[in-house]
Amino acid sequence: MKTTLSVSILVLLTWTATLGQVLTRGAVTGQVSSMAGKPLEFTTMMLLKAADSTLAKGAISDVAGKYSFDNVGAGRYVVMAQQMGYRKTYSAPFAIDEARPTIELPALVMADESKSLTEVNVVAQKPFIEQLVDRTVVNVENSIVAS
Repeated sequence: MKTTLSVSILVLLTWTATLGQVLTRGAVTGQVSSMAGKPLEFTTMMLLKAADSTLAKGAISDVAGKYSFDNVGAGRYVVMAQQMGYRKTYSAPFAIDEARPTIELPALVMADESKSLTEVNVVAQKPFIEQLVDRTVVNVENSIVAS
């Protein structure tokens, strides 16, 4: 009886201690667009911890370029946008806490990234043995013995 009462009191104290803790969960929303002002759809969005740039959450922007991260824990974060043909873009650091659990970020504007090639070489070589529908062709010029 004495142990049952002790265990009950311990469970009750633990339960009330957990109720007293505030678990701050928030949301981060925003929009991503190009330099021309066009919304960028299907952009990879990453919520990174500001201290060490580790990934906290990931999302993809919709057709209107809007994104959101739900159920984000308290802390300091940075949002990174990444898409082919554009440079990676980072938001300014921000914090989720009890005072501001929901944050609407200003629009992220992504700059074009262009790369030019100096020259292109196309090299083709026939296989040594070709299987055609009606015959098998052996290309002797590609044989080791021919060289």
